[in-house]
Amino acid sequence: MLKHRLKTGALIALLASCKIANKSTSHVTDSWDQKNNPNNFDPRFEYRFAQLPTSGKLAHEPWSDSYWQENLGGIGVRWVSGRPTQDVWSYDPPSPPNLDAVKKMSLTDLMFLSPAEKYDIYMGRFDYPTVDYAKRRNHKVDAQGKPVPDWKGACPAWTVSALYFDEPKEVMPQNEQGVFIPFGSSDIKALLVTARDLTGTKHPRYAGYRCDVIDPKFNNVSSKNPCNGMNAGSFHTLLTNLVRPNKHGFIIDRDPGQEIWNQPVYSYQAQVISENQGASPGAAADTQKEIHIKSDVTYTLELKPSWFSHLVKKNNLTKTETYLYRLELDAQGKILGGMWESPTRPDFAWMQDAPELSGEVTEMWYDQNTKIDVNHISLDGIQELYLKSIKQ
Repeated sequence: MLKHRLKTGALIALLASCKIANKSTSHVTDSWDQKNNPNNFDPRFEYRFAQLPTSGKLAHEPWSDSYWQENLGGIGVRWVSGRPTQDVWSYDPPSPPNLDAVKKMSLTDLMFLSPAEKYDIYMGRFDYPTVDYAKRRNHKVDAQGKPVPDWKGACPAWTVSALYFDEPKEVMPQNEQGVFIPFGSSDIKALLVTARDLTGTKHPRYAGYRCDVIDPKFNNVSSKNPCNGMNAGSFHTLLTNLVRPNKHGFIIDRDPGQEIWNQPVYSYQAQVISENQGASPGAAADTQKEIHIKSDVTYTLELKPSWFSHLVKKNNLTKTETYLYRLELDAQGKILGGMWESPTRPDFAWMQDAPELSGEVTEMWYDQNTKIDVNHISLDGIQELYLKSIKQ
């Protein structure tokens, strides 16, 4: 029996959305503090600048997909129909079909069902626990009675799943009652996202703080600005140690302001612009040399759900940001810290272990204060469908 308890800390709020508000602020100095320390990810990192690569790419390209909009019911939305009003609270008829009704449905009718409905039918669960979970996990209005904005969804769960799992393809398995259920690529992705959402953050790692300013004004000299983003030296260390063919990479909040936009980093190309001996005012203690860097960093963006896989169609959506920053090195050439030299910068970075795809979930924590009881949703079925889909 798998029970989910969320970790406290910076990643709790990330469960809810692609962009959210947070009350903490960032006070980043040139040398990294404990919150920015790359050791939060791995104490075995290489810090010697000369030994770090100037380019890197993951062997597995993170896939694009929906972040499963909360105000439509997340994975409960009947997305294939193209009718956004077909959210989990507005099914027509109101209840999902029973077994007799399912056996009378055409393949097109079954195709138009939501990922949650399809999974429950595949598992022979006509009490629809996954649909019930989608109804109670998602909301049209928040606790204050305000409409939930369109941007809120399961963005952190999507980014983690996109980094760890190969992109699924469409598949049409048969359940034990003899019904063939057509799953699109995004249906399987939605289930992978759900597995991550249900099991939460396993061994979370993060570096950086949060900026709580709607329209931040960057100061490229002083490190006292609360919206200077994560330490530039820490960012470069993560980038060059984790974006490699034998690694799973990491996730950045690409928005340096109040909003959070989680994106999985795929590749980078770094270039030395100039080098200076000595230390600038305010540089990290023991700085003997400064190196000015231009890094082109490519990450994957979210897309609307799709029946076919994006990688097969060669239209996966990525974006490349150019980051300018300086690195501060000690006498041995190790990175001590750094400072951003362009307003474009990530706010913080994070990563976790691979989501679990086995066991059974009976409860999850939506946030620090809200527990959702789950009616025995099996993760084994999600793993089974995923494996079928990548063999197509």
